[in-house]
Amino acid sequence: MGYPKKKIMYILHSWGGGTENHVKNLIKKFSKDYKLYVLQVISNKIILTEINNNNVLKYIFSMNSQMNRFEFHNEEYEKIISSIIDTFQINLIHVHQLIGHTFDVFNIAKIRNIPIVFSIHDFYSVCPKINLIDYNNKYCHGKNNSTDCRICFMDFGITSFSITSWRNNFTDIFEQTTLIIAPSKSTLEILSTYYPNIAGKSIVIEHGHEEELLISRDVAKKPRDMRNKPFHIAFIGGLSPGKGRKIFYDLAGSKELRDKTRWSIFGISDIHSDPACYQDLNVTIFGKYRNFLELKKMILENEVDLVIFPAKWAETFSYTLSEAWSIGVPVLVSDLGALKDRVEKNGGGWVVDISETKNVENKILEIISKPEEYIAKTNEVQQISLKDLDSMIFEYDTVYKTYLKSITPIYFSQNVFTNNDLLKNIFSENLHTPSETSNIEAEYSANLPRRLVQCYYDNGFIYTVNKTKAYVCEAFSRK
Repeated sequence: MGYPKKKIMYILHSWGGGTENHVKNLIKKFSKDYKLYVLQVISNKIILTEINNNNVLKYIFSMNSQMNRFEFHNEEYEKIISSIIDTFQINLIHVHQLIGHTFDVFNIAKIRNIPIVFSIHDFYSVCPKINLIDYNNKYCHGKNNSTDCRICFMDFGITSFSITSWRNNFTDIFEQTTLIIAPSKSTLEILSTYYPNIAGKSIVIEHGHEEELLISRDVAKKPRDMRNKPFHIAFIGGLSPGKGRKIFYDLAGSKELRDKTRWSIFGISDIHSDPACYQDLNVTIFGKYRNFLELKKMILENEVDLVIFPAKWAETFSYTLSEAWSIGVPVLVSDLGALKDRVEKNGGGWVVDISETKNVENKILEIISKPEEYIAKTNEVQQISLKDLDSMIFEYDTVYKTYLKSITPIYFSQNVFTNNDLLKNIFSENLHTPSETSNIEAEYSANLPRRLVQCYYDNGFIYTVNKTKAYVCEAFSRK
């Protein structure tokens, strides 16, 4: 019999997107080696999802009222999280996103000597607006003007605290954090200008990629003769103001570029979401794509020559940049954050100052006028080797094992949920219709023998016996 699995809890928002996909990749790779718990908050409910091998169990703990949007401390939340950690005996906490949560988990972990790993996916820790774009829609990293921040907060509906208070709280949070992980060097550089105390406790682990994104020269896009057709420039994903929407539309309508280029969005923009050709704007919207393979097919069929990422804020990684390279298309990126980092490191494109649209326009004209350089950049793309998921997982696993071996947590038995409490939170009638509840109970009962065997291996004999008794009592009480 092997040792019981160590237990890792991921703290996450409920927004979906790239951060959630990243966590799903970790779960996919780690659920056999660790017992994983994902903690999210929706409305007044704290949702805990337990993943063990292929078994998934969801607990939902209701609070008496919904937390405020930006709440540093909440007594009821703190009590429930403390009980969750003590009940399931969490060995390590990995924070991916605090949106929707309070900051209580850091003090809870400190009291229990539980290591906390904090992954930086955006700049929520610097400003609750996340992307360092101010009320004038300008990139504001490094400005530190308290008056502007106050105006920006009011515009965002924040009146209960200041930017100074926010950053003081995160200074304390990072003091209590065991390790900080960012997907790019520039992300850590930006973060360290606000929080010098992360020095010596922060590392870069670049995101890994699914197998279908790993570049093969056999399928990479071949350069075409650019003299025959307008130069086709595209954006991939959701085009918003922060992603450079105004620059994109201005360039598409530019008199200097209009006769030489065509423009497409493979995805949507915040002003155009329906697939259509907007001839007056010189922009075609292809709409949302279901997956990478569909995107790849559309890009190749429509002979895209260049993918542009004119982001006005510092991206922390950019999966869509990886997608463009995987298809074999060179890129033009803004001179900020991970976009700049990755192109300067790997080649496969150009970096441009996006502070003025004219700078970008001139760069595009230069690219079109130098076909030999364009072909060279396309060839560079074919040489780029994206990091695979297994390499990323190995780095995270090394981090986990380091702290799991060296730190022994302390738990408080008086906080532990009873088994009846846990079962009530699994089968709460407030969360399911009667038919849904019956289906869930039937599925749970059918899998009970297998679950009990797994429970025995993971948690020992006494815990398994108590859990079985509680299940039987609960089942009879519902008859």
